[in-house]
Amino acid sequence: MHSSAETTSHLTDLIYGSLFGECTWQDFLDAVAKTSPNGKSALHYHDLASPVAHVPFISGFSEGEVAQFSSHYAAVNPWIPRMSLVPVGQGLCGDEIFARKNMLKTEFYNDWLKRQADCETSIGVSIVREEARSFILSTATSSADPEVNRKAADRYTVLAPHLKRAFDFIRKRDLLVPENQAARSLFENIGAGLFY
Repeated sequence: MHSSAETTSHLTDLIYGSLFGECTWQDFLDAVAKTSPNGKSALHYHDLASPVAHVPFISGFSEGEVAQFSSHYAAVNPWIPRMSLVPVGQGLCGDEIFARKNMLKTEFYNDWLKRQADCETSIGVSIVREEARSFILSTATSSADPEVNRKAADRYTVLAPHLKRAFDFIRKRDLLVPENQAARSLFENIGAGLFY
């Protein structure tokens, strides 16, 4: 088993490897998912003006779980309305955004997070926020252990500036070389309007 510092270093390498074509964003997301018990990760964005989530990159989730989340459960997810209060770049556990005792009473937890995804909470970080839209890296996990989840959230805080730097680089490169399809693949999938 790798140390936390080795794991964070490896994930950072995968961010830049994805950026420069040495590996893919899927490789990065798969590695992130493996850092939490029963981890299921996503790069996704939410527009608070719309009840629909956009979840183009996943690891561990089934297509059905994502379809259900996007079409219904994102709209009843108690974490989403609180996203505008979450500092950009700070990794957080779901329990820090919405109290666990209250989460356990929600449709979102009982019908989707627990029943469909077989998870207890989520850890995530907002990477970019523009107006009502947030671009997020998150991992649903079966861990309800606050210490384990806090360590994961701290790792996301360390990864966030690297992710933002990578996305800023892609955005600038795309503006300078708009015909470069490889550069745009990530943003085409999440809705370029968030970034441009």
